Amino acid sequence: MLAPTGHLGEMVVRGSIMFLGLFFALRFFLKRQAGEVGIGDILVIVLV
Repeated sequence: MLAPTGHLGEMVVRGSIMFLGLFFALRFFLKRQAGEVGIGDILVIVLV
């Protein structure tokens, strides 16, 4: 049930793309508030 069914390289590439996408999205959205972090932003960061 917990054994990976895909190739290891594919999982690494997909995980890296998702991480970088979320990283840049958070950098963009958090920059717009000039230092203010709302509860929604904190929840997204905790989920990541």
